[in-house]
Amino acid sequence: MARDDAGGRGCRAEARVESGRVLLSSCVDRGFCGQLEGYGYLRGGELDPLEAAFQASRGLICVAGSHGWAAALEVLSASGTHLDLALVYFDLRRKGRKPKPGVRRGTLVYVHGGRVYEVLVLSEGYPASLGELVEWSRGAIADSHTPIVAVVDRTGLVTYYEARAVTSLS
Repeated sequence: MARDDAGGRGCRAEARVESGRVLLSSCVDRGFCGQLEGYGYLRGGELDPLEAAFQASRGLICVAGSHGWAAALEVLSASGTHLDLALVYFDLRRKGRKPKPGVRRGTLVYVHGGRVYEVLVLSEGYPASLGELVEWSRGAIADSHTPIVAVVDRTGLVTYYEARAVTSLS
């Protein structure tokens, strides 16, 4: 009887981290790997670090022999991904969204209900100027994205706000 998991842990794929990149070592479940490819999370044997960390946290991808949160944190650390960005990504994935890194720093983009959303991730306690928020919001709208601000508090709780571009300040 063939084993359906990597090392008996339920992992559907094995990966390794090299120079900040997450590379697929083997695929145990071809359907799972096919889905990752179909959504654009796996290209040419390289996994998107956020998706790799998310799937590792769920025990579906093993990284260098580890799985679960240990593997997820290893991927995030090696790829230089900010924890708050990962927390928002994980939250969106748990809600059924398929986010990808945005073109602007600290953003994620996903499509839902025919609309494209751009999420700016902010950390509680770290200042962001009104000018920076307005500039980002205008850029998102110029790209036909609905701007959303995600604030991650000190406990890891994510709160979402719809951002609207300010046309003038009196």
